Amino acid sequence: MDVEHGELAPVQVPGAAPLDPDRVAILLGELGLNSGRLDTAEQLFGSLVETEAPVARAYSGLGDALRFDLDEVSDQTIAAYFEQATALAPEDLNIILDLGEYWESELSDCEKTYSEARRQSLFAVMQEQFTRAFNMAPDNPEVNLAMAQFYLFPEQDWRLGVSYQEKAFATLPADSFIMEQAAKYAMAANEFDYAEQLISEMAQPLHFYGEPDYVSDLRIRLLKKRRNEPYDACAVY
Repeated sequence: MDVEHGELAPVQVPGAAPLDPDRVAILLGELGLNSGRLDTAEQLFGSLVETEAPVARAYSGLGDALRFDLDEVSDQTIAAYFEQATALAPEDLNIILDLGEYWESELSDCEKTYSEARRQSLFAVMQEQFTRAFNMAPDNPEVNLAMAQFYLFPEQDWRLGVSYQEKAFATLPADSFIMEQAAKYAMAANEFDYAEQLISEMAQPLHFYGEPDYVSDLRIRLLKKRRNEPYDACAVY
């Protein structure tokens, strides 16, 4: 029996507001980022940037897509997108964190080198962004995580980050990023037994799948700290 197919009519939901196309593009761009479809994310965020849509996440989203892309894009180009996002949404906590966290990841990248003057300049940008975020949300665990991470750089005094780390850990003690950071702070304070306890807790749920690299790295870092040997985060052990 032949079945006739008519056109599908859009479903009208009573009281529902029409979808904002910019919002849809942002959501699909986020999906692209989270699923590793960087080209898709770049196209979606980039289309909004090209139309000069005043959507802050379009600019920071494009920055995120470009920074994770294998194609070489200058850090200044990427940073400019994060800076534009900050200008559009100076009160958006996540947008403010994005710029600081971008430079945090760049300065931690072993394949990239910056002059001492440039590093100090970027540290100032990071500290400004993270301090702004902290002043807005002093109890936010991600903000405290970012502040504490800043003070783990060799050029900084880790003692100044202890209170931020403790606050982040008190809020989300089971978060893997916060636990990893807590272990590094414990090592900095020569609290080796506590650091070992944290590392064991991180590794325990993962034994079936094997130990992740960041946990193995913490073990090496702790061993060298116990032996009073230098540790190079960029070395292959």
